[in-house]
Order: sequence, then structure tokens, then C-alpha cells
Amino acid sequence: MPSVSYSADAQNDVKDKWMAEAKEIFEKQDSTTSILDRCRAFYYGYQRDAEAQRNKEVDFRLVYADRMVTSWNLLFDAKVGVKYEDFEKSKEGLSIKDPADKLTLEAWEFVKTEVYNKFPGRSTKYWSEIYKLNQNLDVPLPFQDISGYIKGMLDKSEQCKSNECKLVCLYRVIVNREKHTVEYPQVIPNDEILYTERIKNGVAALPADLLAKNPLPVLRTAEELFNKRISDAETHKLPFETPKKNRDTALETQIKKRVQAGSPSAKIKAVAFGSDATASWSIHRNAFDIPISRSKQGIIVVEYPGKPGLYLGHGLTATQAHQGGGKYGKSEVSLDNSFIICKEMIFDSNWMPIDLK
Repeated sequence: MPSVSYSADAQNDVKDKWMAEAKEIFEKQDSTTSILDRCRAFYYGYQRDAEAQRNKEVDFRLVYADRMVTSWNLLFDAKVGVKYEDFEKSKEGLSIKDPADKLTLEAWEFVKTEVYNKFPGRSTKYWSEIYKLNQNLDVPLPFQDISGYIKGMLDKSEQCKSNECKLVCLYRVIVNREKHTVEYPQVIPNDEILYTERIKNGVAALPADLLAKNPLPVLRTAEELFNKRISDAETHKLPFETPKKNRDTALETQIKKRVQAGSPSAKIKAVAFGSDATASWSIHRNAFDIPISRSKQGIIVVEYPGKPGLYLGHGLTATQAHQGGGKYGKSEVSLDNSFIICKEMIFDSNWMPIDLK
């Protein structure tokens, strides 16, 4: 059978059609997608993302991070991915002489290298970035810099060429500013440091039809976030029952006096430390295995200012220096600035909502 030759224009037409189909597969693929189409989608997504990074476009990765993760999982995941023997069989019948088949074979070979014969470190680093982005985990550590994160994402939104990308940026901003002031409190809400007005302006600039199809979470003001943190604390309390006996009452009294001296209006509901005889001690030793100190754990529980019935607890550590002969000195407890009892304390993650029995 004579071979068929294709002109350059015909080959370009085939490539354009092949890429358009690959893009559509990439956006819609699921567990019913054939192995070769999964390869085409993966190849398209990877190449398109690389192009976007070269051109310093932020749109593609932000908008399509979830599709890129799906593309990876549909090939590699243990549950929904492809078995290697099935993957090898999938290219049977493809001819390198056919322009469309040739492109599909290129995609297949790319997947074989990228997924099944990964270069050490390369794929892991790249895909971990995509997973983090897709899971909304791109908040920099430590989380105290939520203000810097918000500013960075708002700056990025202004680089976006599409409204869809701007929407993604604003979504992540709104979700994370609330998460890290309410669920994982690290920052006391402030409209200026949380860029409330700038976010409002960004949302207002988006087309109404896009927002109707993709509603954004509620953008709360600093005051609303403050109140939501209190409400959240009231519904996520850790159970605690004050022990009735075997207490270190002298140490507990000392701590109460020290806290009350710094915060005269504080309503201390409990301080609990086991006695020296009954406490679980951690022994601290030097390089020669000689004891240098020991420590035991306790807790202080106070009423949150202005909110009767809402109690916050803070773990405490009492340390005793070793004096030789198996004897230890008196208990010492360090109380830092976090023990100033005020409304802002609810945003200190060391203070835990307590269900006081």
C-alpha cells in the first residue's frame, strides 16, 4: 500500500485540530476517558503550563490547577490511574506516518517519561507545587504573614489577563484571610492589614454574569471576622474537668496571683497541676545522662472577657531544677505576654476554647 504524504499546511491543520481536541479533553476528562486521550490531555496541560510560566502568565496555572491534578491522577493514581501493562498496550495500532497518530505517540512517550520513568526530583517537585496550589495551600509559612499573602495574591490578580483568573485569586484571598483569622487564628483582624477595601474593589470589577455562575464566599469585615472567631470558639470546645484531689495547690495559688497582678479584671476559673507525688514528670538530662531538671504539665482556664460561659485554657509547664542526690528545687513557671487577659487573646492559638465541667 503506497504511503500517504502530507503537505506542511495539511500537517499544521492536523496539529491545530489535534491540540484543540486535546484542550477540550483536558478540560472535561474523567474516569471514562480512554488511555490515549488521558495522555493527550496530560501532554497538553503540561506543555500549556510550561508555556505560561515562560511567558510569566499567571492565568493558566491558577485557573486550571484542579484539571492538572485530575490529569495526573487519571494516569498515576492507584485507584483511578492506568496500569502499566494497559498503558503499554494502548499505543498499538498507531502509525508514526499518520500526523495525528504521530502527535498522540509523542504525548504517549512524554507520559511514559514523566509518569512511569520519572527523573528523580523533577516530577515530584513540579507536581507537589500543583497539588499545593489546587488544595489552596499556597499560603506561605509561617501563617502570621497572611497580610503579605493577601497583598501578593491581589498583586497577582492584577497581572491576570482573564477575569476567570482574577476570580480565582480573589477566591483564595477571601478563603485564606478568614481561615487564618477564624479557624487557625494567628492574626487579629484589621481591615487595613487584611485589605478589605481593595478586595471589595476587585470583586466589584468582575462581570456580574461571571459572579452569578461562580459565587464568591462572603467577604467579612474585621469586626465580622472578630465575632465569627468568638462564635467558632463557642462551638469547638475541648472537654476539661478540674481534678478534685492530688493538686499542687501552692503552685496553683502562685500562678493565680501572678496572672491577676498583670490582669486585675481577669476571671480565673481554674489552675490545675498535679502534686509532685502524683504528676507525670519529664526528666531532662545532659550529654552525660545526668538529670538537670524535670517538668510537669498543667493548665490555666479563664473566662473570655465580656463573654460569660466562654472559657479559654492555656497549657503551662512547671520546671524544677535538679539539686543532686535525687532531689529537685521548687517549681518555676514562665508566664509571657500571652497571659495578658484581653479580647485579643482569642486570636492567640495557645489559648484553647474549653468546655469546663
